[in-house]
Amino acid sequence: MDGQEAIERTIELKPDLVLVDISMPVLNGLQAVKKMHELQLPTRIVIFSMHDSAEIARQAKEVGADACLVKTCSSEELLATVGSLLQTLSYPPVERC
Repeated sequence: MDGQEAIERTIELKPDLVLVDISMPVLNGLQAVKKMHELQLPTRIVIFSMHDSAEIARQAKEVGADACLVKTCSSEELLATVGSLLQTLSYPPVERC
C-alpha cells in the first residue's frame, strides 16, 4: 500500500486506529499522517517504523501522529500503546513461545 492509498482507505473504512509505516511510495508515512491529520479524521494514528530515531519521533508528533513505535518493540508495548490510544484492550494477553 502506498501513502495515498492509506489515506483513501482510512477515509473509506473509518478505522479506530491505523499503523502507518514511514517508508511507503507516493506519499511517505509522515506525509500521509499529515494529510490524515489535516482532514481531521477521528482515526488514531501510530507511526510504526524500523528507524529508531528521536528525530523521527519528533517529526511524527509534529505531523499529528498519536504515537511512534519502532518495529522491534515488544508485542506487549504495541498492545499497550494501542490499548491506551483506544482506551480499551479487549485482546487476550500475549503468550510467549
